[in-house]
Amino acid sequence: MIETRLQLDHLDRLERLQGQLPEAFRTPINRLQESLLLLERTPPHLSWLLEDESGPAGYLMAYLAPSAIESEAKETVICIGDLVSAGKPNIFYRLLCLLKQSLEQHSLQHLAIEANCRAAMASMVTEHSKALARLGYEMVAEHSSWNESLEETLWWIRLHPLKDQTIATRDQVSWSAELQEPS
Repeated sequence: MIETRLQLDHLDRLERLQGQLPEAFRTPINRLQESLLLLERTPPHLSWLLEDESGPAGYLMAYLAPSAIESEAKETVICIGDLVSAGKPNIFYRLLCLLKQSLEQHSLQHLAIEANCRAAMASMVTEHSKALARLGYEMVAEHSSWNESLEETLWWIRLHPLKDQTIATRDQVSWSAELQEPS
């Protein structure tokens, strides 16, 4: 499997992968081109393409964005803008592994991840919580809604980094002089 950071030169490969999607979910080529140009010019680079001997196998577009959760805090999250893995869990998982490595490389692993997705991606996340935990994340929120124009239920999911379960403490007790017994 060849892993490459996604760039404008990959436009033809993304177009081939988009051909595997139902027509209503395909991103027009000019929008893909605009997205790739923006990703190249806007660090950090978090997007990946996977290829095998038969050609492109999947890709992930991810970037920093404001959270979809409305609050005064204006939280920044990692947004998965597009993920195409042809329904193959191993490609999906590998793309998420590459994303995690990129987040660690840029010291962004503390940020939540949000995505709007189809039911297949949402179920891969919900049904494989142990695999997600191996990546250091857990799903903390999901919401589904019917999309009239696409005639399909779409999902919004939110992943949080797992907190380190190891607690390192050192007991220290300081007694004031008044509490100590005279020796």
